[in-house]
Amino acid sequence: MAKASKPLVQTGKAPWLRIPRSGNSLVVLTLIVGFAIILMLVLLPSPQHYVSIQALSELVRFRVTRPAVAAIAIRDATINAATENCAALNQASVKAFTGIVEPAAGAIVTYRFAPDRIAIQIESGGSQTAVLRFSEAADCPLTGAASFVLDRSGTTVSRPLPIVGQTDIGVEFGAPTPPSAGSSAPFGIMWEGTVKVFGRSYFGGKLYPIADAEFPLPVGGRLSSGDDLDPSKAPNGQDSVPPWYGTATAADMGFRISATTVSKDLKLYRPGTSRGEAETFGLGLLTSLFSDPSVAWLPLAIAILTVVMQTIASWMGVWRES
Repeated sequence: MAKASKPLVQTGKAPWLRIPRSGNSLVVLTLIVGFAIILMLVLLPSPQHYVSIQALSELVRFRVTRPAVAAIAIRDATINAATENCAALNQASVKAFTGIVEPAAGAIVTYRFAPDRIAIQIESGGSQTAVLRFSEAADCPLTGAASFVLDRSGTTVSRPLPIVGQTDIGVEFGAPTPPSAGSSAPFGIMWEGTVKVFGRSYFGGKLYPIADAEFPLPVGGRLSSGDDLDPSKAPNGQDSVPPWYGTATAADMGFRISATTVSKDLKLYRPGTSRGEAETFGLGLLTSLFSDPSVAWLPLAIAILTVVMQTIASWMGVWRES
């Protein structure tokens, strides 16, 4: 009687699943595991960074994203705007305004500093620029450009000026125009500033400081969120350019600016460079990753993986003759 043939697989595994005990197999396994880790890091969504901006500048401009938050409370401001239809102002003997100015969404608000006064300018490409709100009178909508001049000798600003939207700080320092005698025209210089970047952990979304992620700003430069801030143009890509939120407080040499944003693509225009030539603040993946406390276990995991691979190599007989 013929003997029954032996099964093709004695160990319960198909031949193509058997891993040869060789150095080449170890190299292939290491490459597969390493590629899987790199692919996971690339596909892992990068959390938004938290950016803190501190600066001293004579000029601040921003595009309004939240009108209610961008409302400005002022007192005894001289207005240069079309106010013929505003009964509350037409009844006054002096064309001064005390109340709240609420810029329209998408309007460009500019704060200009001079030693003796502060100017607030609002421009919009839409049908309405802003709304004037009074404590004991009806609201007045404004159309066209409007400006409010505040005397620094008095307390015409009742609180810090808001920054709510895509923002520019300062203008590039260049050839000045000849000043007139006795004038105190602002030049828009950014005197100083720093940008500090905080990371956000992959697990939990908590903020943490990133080493060496604090950048000084040069005198006479311009820091921008990336929006061109042209009132005649629609805010193209507004959703893709994160807004800033903060305040501008009048100081001795300009506005003391304190703002935050979640953008990591701020643009710095250095003084003396060609128009449109900007530096971009960038943080690499590894810079953020190895500062993240939520993945502080990663070096330990790599060490454990190394020990495991060495153990597998010893079991496969790679480091000894078969």
